[in-house]
Formats: sequence, structure tokens, C-alpha cells
Amino acid sequence: MATADTAHGRITDLWRLGPSEVVALVGAGGKTSLMDALARDYEAGGRSVLLTTTTRILPPAPGGRPLILADSLPRLLSAVRAESGAAGPADSMGRSPVVGAGLDDQGKVVGVDPEWVRVLRDVPGVEAVLVEADGAAGRSLKAPAEWEPVVPPCASLVVFVAGLDAQGASLDEVHAHRPAVLAALLGLAEGDRIPPPALLRTAVRGYRPHVPAGARLLVYLNKADRWPPDAELEAAAAGGGDEVWAGQLSPHVEMRCLRATDEAPTAVILAAGLGSRMGGGRDDAPKVLARLGRGTVVGRVVRAAVDSRAFGDIVVVAGREVDALTRALRQEVPDGGYEVVRNPRPEEGMASSLRLGVLAMREPRDLVVALGDQPLVTPATFRRVLDAWAMARERGAAAAGLETGVPVVGIDGATAEDRGLVGPPVVIHRSLLPMVLELAGDSGARDILRRYAGRVESVPALGGEALDVDTPEHLEDIRAFLAEDGPASG
Repeated sequence: MATADTAHGRITDLWRLGPSEVVALVGAGGKTSLMDALARDYEAGGRSVLLTTTTRILPPAPGGRPLILADSLPRLLSAVRAESGAAGPADSMGRSPVVGAGLDDQGKVVGVDPEWVRVLRDVPGVEAVLVEADGAAGRSLKAPAEWEPVVPPCASLVVFVAGLDAQGASLDEVHAHRPAVLAALLGLAEGDRIPPPALLRTAVRGYRPHVPAGARLLVYLNKADRWPPDAELEAAAAGGGDEVWAGQLSPHVEMRCLRATDEAPTAVILAAGLGSRMGGGRDDAPKVLARLGRGTVVGRVVRAAVDSRAFGDIVVVAGREVDALTRALRQEVPDGGYEVVRNPRPEEGMASSLRLGVLAMREPRDLVVALGDQPLVTPATFRRVLDAWAMARERGAAAAGLETGVPVVGIDGATAEDRGLVGPPVVIHRSLLPMVLELAGDSGARDILRRYAGRVESVPALGGEALDVDTPEHLEDIRAFLAEDGPASG
């Protein structure tokens, strides 16, 4: 994509951050300053965050942010909730707290256990957790040692930071933390000049392997006001695969995008259900392969997704009939445009298929969840939901989907408290992908939609597009609908 002009907006907007982000800052050359700038941006939007570390950081200056310390997760949670309850989402001056496990003998904040971060993320009122997950001893570039970085498994965004004063500098202890490790990573010798593109190679070779599933990698090159990106570095950024920004954090924030990533969402079409209510046993074809018109139930859904031309990727999650489903799709959607993955344990429920769909993504993007047994969904359905999402996302929405009434379409066991929730196709913000990977059972994304009920955009369902096939009677109703109104487009 084309690079963006210099921008002066909030980093949270420029980087398209969403609800419940866990931002892990790694590398060198400005992590602490970036963490504070991100916190100020959230606070300017009326949102509270928690600032913490999984290594060690300096405590806030006197009169600065509140400092909350506890040596166990229950004590820390109690203290965080007490602080939030006494002062609202942030304290009376809009300052979100720094939290840690204690102070070491040098007076630094001791990092929290990486597994604690998921629990901190889920504290009501917390919009994001900002984590300094790497140490660099004040240098401008570093490569991780074997035990680094300490990225929480629930991270949704890993930001690699490097100081632009490292480009062209000597690979030594003045500019690099652990220069021998960096030299080995880059294939250089200590004392060599650091080629400007080496800043990006450090991110890809040193830190990409530590990015958790469901998280994206973003590169931020700091100090651009004094050391503008070299032309060779800009060319490498434009030709790479990661989102790259260059900027400054003081005296004011200024950012320039060297490479943006494609924002087209990924569609995951769930077609691995056992179809137990269709009345069949193991030898019966699943409901998604039931004949409907000239094709199958699932074929209509996949064709609608492909024909919408709205997705970067389309992943179809199949169950035990993966071979038959693949053959059917080859006949009905001969031009491809989708990938089929197999769920070997569909009996574990819809969440297992969702997890597989997320893991099959080429890169973390907004997620569209569709059902393989919703055959009246059309290309226009997908486009209407995504158009509504594009506007709602700018207002801080977490999801958008069809307004299906009650209960939620396609989810077994839906209850009265699900009334008003949207149903598939539903778009879920990229920041919530780690939560999707944590789901279990057959509730699918329903628990996530419940949690963010106040931040979900609803799109009215037209005609029969919200209908799904759960029973033989449902299938006959859909056949009758098509016979009466004509085939749905797509």
C-alpha cells in the first residue's frame, strides 16, 4: 500500500488500536516514552489503561502516575480495583496507574508474571494493558538474548522499537545492547557500520519468532526528527511485509507511515458442525452439504464471500467430511479464493473451529465469522455488515453483525440474556483475536459479544439472510423461501 503523509493524530487512532489491546513493547530506543505516549492518547479519549512490565522499569516520578505494587495476583487485582473504584477509570488527573510485583534493591519496578496480564486485561474499565516486555539499557538497537523478550501470551500487538540514530552507527556498546548478539543475528562483526535496513532485519529475525498467535507485529522507528529514515531504509520498509512507522515522541508526537498493511478482514466460515439436530448418524452427510438448488448449503455461503470481494483471506473450517466438502466447493466455486482447513475434533464445539480459523490467518486482521449453514447470506450481506463496521470502528466499536432478534442465530443453547445480541456474519476487532483463541465449548464468539454489548454495531437483517439450517424443517423452510422469492444473489 502507499505510504501515508506525516500525521499528528493520536497514535491509538493511527495504529487502529481497539478494545482490550495488550501492547507489548520490545526492542530499544524509546519503549518507555512510547508507552507513556500511548497511555496519554487513551486517557485523552476518556479510556483508562494499565502500564506494566514483564522485566524491570523505573517507577513513575514523584507526583506522576499512581504506582500499584503487590507480590501476588489476587493482591494486585484487589489494589487495582480499589484504585479504580476510588478514582474512576483513571485518577482525578487522568493518569492511569503503573502496576508491578514490587521493587528491587535498585528501586526499579519488578515485572509481573506474563500470565497475570490476561487477568489484568479483563479488569472492568481497563481499555488496554501496555507492557514493556524487553530491556535495552538505554541503547538504540538490540537483538534479544535467549530468554528475551518476555511477551505475554495474550498480547494482541507487539511493537518493535528502534532508534533511528542507530542507522549507519558503529555496532558497539554505545549504540547496541549486547552488540555480540546483534552482530550474530545480522551477520556482521562488532564494530561494523550498521546498515540502515538492519533495523528492520532485527525486527524480523530477532522478534518475529516471539510474536504470539493472534498478535500482529508493528515496527516503530523513533527519533525521526533528528535522524530521518535513510532512503535505503525507507525502500526496505516499503518492500517488506510489516507495518512500519517513523516518528518522534517529543516535544510533540509526529508520525509518518513508511508501510501500511492491508486492512481487508479475514472471513472464517464455520462448516465443521456435527449437525446432530438434522437427525443423522456418523454415516450421514453433514447439513452444510445438503443440496440446495444447484449446489449445497455451504457452497452458497462460500460463493457469497468470494463474490463480495471484501476479504483478504477466506478460511473454511470443515469437519469429518472435509474431502466431500472440498470436492463440492471445487465444483461450486471453481475459481477458488478460499482455503479449507480441517477441524479434527469438531465435537469440542464451535470455539475449536474458530481457533483453527484464526490460526490459519496469514496475518492478524479484523475477523468476520460466518456460518456455513446460512445459505441466504449474499455478497450484499457481507458488504452491508462491513460498511457498517467501517464507520463503527472509528467510534471504538468492538464488533458489528446482523441484528437477528432473539435468540442468537446459529448458536445452540442461546438464552434470554442473548436477546439483542447480533449474529453472524459478525465482524470482530483484531485486538480481540487473543480472546477468540481463549474460547472453549460451543458458544462461539457469543461470550465476547456479551462482554462488549455496548460497543457492538447492529445491522438489520433483510429477507431471510439470517436464517440457518439446524433441522430438516429449517432446510425445507429455506427451500420454500427460495422457491417463493427466487434465488438470492451470489
